[in-house]
Amino acid sequence: MTNVVTLQGKKENRLNAILADERGLTMIELLATVVILAIILGIGAMAIGQVIQNSREDATISEVKNAYQAAKLYLASTEGAKAAQTSGSFTFKAVVDAKHFEPQTNNWDTAKYASVKFYVKDGQLSLFIPKGALKAGTAISTKDIGADTQVGSLTQNQVLDLARSAAFG
Repeated sequence: MTNVVTLQGKKENRLNAILADERGLTMIELLATVVILAIILGIGAMAIGQVIQNSREDATISEVKNAYQAAKLYLASTEGAKAAQTSGSFTFKAVVDAKHFEPQTNNWDTAKYASVKFYVKDGQLSLFIPKGALKAGTAISTKDIGADTQVGSLTQNQVLDLARSAAFG
């Protein structure tokens, strides 16, 4: 009978010794904490990345609105454009070359300056921007803004109401 009691006591002592030794548990807890933090950071980075991209697209659309205002200034103050006040067209490149607007190169494809057009009909200014002319971070505009004709291009109110979905989908 004493042998049974002794074996039972040794099993309890061994179990207590294993439970008292927390070295392995601390390492596992640390690893679990690191994994949880990595998951949280990964989710946060993806969410922040989209916010940053949306901000870049909004900045590009704001620049389009500023370019439209610069074209109005160009039209009012440039001799060559005065002839176009009743009808005609001129390019975004002409506005930039006349130093009425200094575009942010991270928002525009500089090779397409000449394809961005402003139209004048009956004294009203309208705008056309072809797809690929605007940039925002890694995104490039996937749609034409307006149409490459006097009738289909954007008027002042349409330019002022322009949203990022109009260019970047």
